[in-house]
Amino acid sequence: MTRPSPLVHSISYPLFARYVVWLSALALLGVMLLATVETQAWLASHPGFALQAAEHVAPPGLVSILQAGLAVLLAVGFGALFVTGYRVLVVIPRDALNQIDAIGVSARSPFDGASHEIARLAALLTSLASRCAGIESNSDYLERTLVDQSRDSGRALDLLFRASTLFAASAPDEEALRSLLEELVDCVGAQCGALLIHDVAAAELSLPAVLAARGTVRMPAGMSLHRLAAEQGVQRFDATPDGRPALLVMPIGDAVDRYGVLALEVTPKYVLERRQQRLLDTFASLLAVTIGNLLRSRRQRRVALMEERAAIARELHDSLAQTLSFVKIQLARMQAQARHADFAAGIDARDWEESLAELRFGVDSAYRNLRQLLSAFRSSVGAGGLAQSLQVIVDDLSGVTRTSIELDCRVQEIDLSPEEELHLLQIAREALSNVVRHARANHARVSVSESGGELTLSVLDDGEGFGTDAADQPGHYGLSIMRERSERLGGRIEIGATNHPLAGAAAGSEVRLKFRPGSSVVP
Repeated sequence: MTRPSPLVHSISYPLFARYVVWLSALALLGVMLLATVETQAWLASHPGFALQAAEHVAPPGLVSILQAGLAVLLAVGFGALFVTGYRVLVVIPRDALNQIDAIGVSARSPFDGASHEIARLAALLTSLASRCAGIESNSDYLERTLVDQSRDSGRALDLLFRASTLFAASAPDEEALRSLLEELVDCVGAQCGALLIHDVAAAELSLPAVLAARGTVRMPAGMSLHRLAAEQGVQRFDATPDGRPALLVMPIGDAVDRYGVLALEVTPKYVLERRQQRLLDTFASLLAVTIGNLLRSRRQRRVALMEERAAIARELHDSLAQTLSFVKIQLARMQAQARHADFAAGIDARDWEESLAELRFGVDSAYRNLRQLLSAFRSSVGAGGLAQSLQVIVDDLSGVTRTSIELDCRVQEIDLSPEEELHLLQIAREALSNVVRHARANHARVSVSESGGELTLSVLDDGEGFGTDAADQPGHYGLSIMRERSERLGGRIEIGATNHPLAGAAAGSEVRLKFRPGSSVVP
């Protein structure tokens, strides 16, 4: 390898070039001073030549002046050389070390083999270069780690989004849950996983009690599912000598109940990171909320169905069953008369006709009650709300009468039990049926309003009207039934003439029901 020329050194190292210039100038001055001294000594040893030289070359004392000037220049050169050396060897290394100190790197501690400032500075620069290489290596590692975590976070968010969408849309089936579990296993870096649900909850949700993904999970020996589900947070079970792998177990439950556990099989050296634990917590919470809501919804539907069946049974008992019992009694009485020995001779045709008329009335009543019950059950409050159910009743009766019936429902949403729905709609239907059959009205209006938690149903007409004691008169069984229904609702009903005639009529009647939802009395 060729060594660089002095010119290259002078270009690459300006301080060294200045130092060489000062040394060259001092050497030249030293040579000149030495030459004058030697010349003066030679002239002193040859007086004749010195006298001749003084006459032709230089006046007397000029050599001394020249020597003094060269000595001064030499002294100035040495001073400049000292200043330059001090700057190069002291000031510049000190400033460099101070600047390094200013950025937070200690430059004052001694370094091995650093015998002077330049060596110390070189050693420090070597250390800084090593640190920079380490920082660069760490930055590459951090960048790779950040990329991996960003990718894992994206997968986790995609998993939670899919799970939320699936759970919100419908009840998850076995294949959809297994797909989510497989993705969860991949996201947390486990080997396999399983969702274990209590038998009762699994049966209600039509799901298997054990739903595995990526393989079969071997649960810890001697640990029941109920005991594992009763714990809090993630439980870790280390690998055992008998071959059971390491496990992570997360309980699935909410504030109401525990539904099962989520188990993940991992390697013995597996470390659960915080972001992975957050993912497990969130996924377990989604599962718990979904399972809990589904179970509660199905149980509420079963309770509602049982309440509706009970309401149907009570209606059948209070109307159709009683009417049929009356018919049965009349038939038994007629059979007893027919078996009597003197039936043919002593029969009273009038009594017989009255008995037949009562039987016909009973059968008609039973048939009418049956039709009313069927209509009531078909018009129970559905997805369209109370207003739509009342509109169905109004439309049904409007098709068989000339009376103009309008509906004014100012209640959009109200929570009624099946019992309250049935009684409210039956009272409205019975009141309108009375208007159609007896009132001879031109107009009728059904209005529903709510104030202070109290619901008010009003059926108003401009017909002939009736007195306040109409419900107690013979033949007005519908009015009595309406009173009984209002009592079961825990409310009160007013039946009679109205003080606010409809459409300017001089007479009219009104049926007004008031009750508070939730206060019904079930016999």
